[in-house]
Amino acid sequence: MKDKKYIWCFMGQTKDRPTRQKMLEELRKVSGEYFEHQTSSWSSSENLSTEEYRSIIENSIFVPCGRGNKSVDTFRLYEALELGAIPIIERDDYWRNLFGDHPLITTSSEWKISKDLDALSEDKEWIKNHRLRIQNWWKGYKSNLKSIINRVVQYRDRPDTPSVCTVLTMSTVLDDFSRRSFDRLDQYTESNDLEHVHFEYPTSEKDDFHLLKWKYICQQLQQGDVLYIGRDLLFVGEQLNFDFLYGQRKDIVVGSQNYSDWGIGLNSNITTSFVFIKKNGGTLDLLNKFVFSIQKLEKDDKFYSYQEQHVDHQFELYLKQFQNYATINNNQFAVSEEIYGKNIDHYKSYPPAFINFERNVYTEEIKNAYFL
Repeated sequence: MKDKKYIWCFMGQTKDRPTRQKMLEELRKVSGEYFEHQTSSWSSSENLSTEEYRSIIENSIFVPCGRGNKSVDTFRLYEALELGAIPIIERDDYWRNLFGDHPLITTSSEWKISKDLDALSEDKEWIKNHRLRIQNWWKGYKSNLKSIINRVVQYRDRPDTPSVCTVLTMSTVLDDFSRRSFDRLDQYTESNDLEHVHFEYPTSEKDDFHLLKWKYICQQLQQGDVLYIGRDLLFVGEQLNFDFLYGQRKDIVVGSQNYSDWGIGLNSNITTSFVFIKKNGGTLDLLNKFVFSIQKLEKDDKFYSYQEQHVDHQFELYLKQFQNYATINNNQFAVSEEIYGKNIDHYKSYPPAFINFERNVYTEEIKNAYFL
């Protein structure tokens, strides 16, 4: 790393900005050469030229970013990030809300930081590594922000619904019901040209049906938006139709389910018993990375006992990085065949969106109610 001329630099106003005055009083105690240039106003003739200003930041190790007169945010932070200096910001929840986890140096509004900077400025290896860490983080943050903005623009410039959406269904039983279930979904949807693709799960307990499922979803997503409906999970009610899903204005919509209630120590909160995905560059990239990752999941006996739950948890980790998704409480829309059968009179009047055919006990009652 090329040696910097200044330990720190500050160029700007301190009037009516009390924490900046404390900041400079403390920073002047730091050993080594620094650059300080105070001005009286925003457009003062005392201001440095753009070239001088830029050169000084590029030749400084640290750039203190004291809060302004109205906000803790300041343009100095972004100048420092762009020019390769290490910014120091005042500790505030604002930064966590804006950036999430970040590597920026923070301090209190008292700026009692001179001894720490003396120690850090002597450790050239730390400075080199931390500058690189900040640069990599900033590059990633800008890239993610760009993706979010692009998605917003896509929503503005495209219609709310595409011309084609594939409904992907899978089951081990009830194929006729599955086809009729799709017909009901089509009936509840006014604005889409729906296509139906159905295939059966492998029957072997240890077959990688989760991998097969996501490969099919990726394949169908190349053609257009996809709604995946889990095995033996069939539409009966109209609450979860496409108009509702597109109305969420998210790239991905999944069910929420607390697997901790099942005694599985996954700390997971989603289920892909149904998952709706809009086709765009972001979702295609996400799914390709996710499918690659689940091929490498450790597969022991515990994994095979709760195979789908482990894969759902992996998908949730990717969704948290992706950010533009919504969850819908699974219990709000789906009931098992067994629960339905025990409350037939209620559900005939208030049908759920889905019924999960698990035990083949109340098949005839449900068939008579919805599929004849």
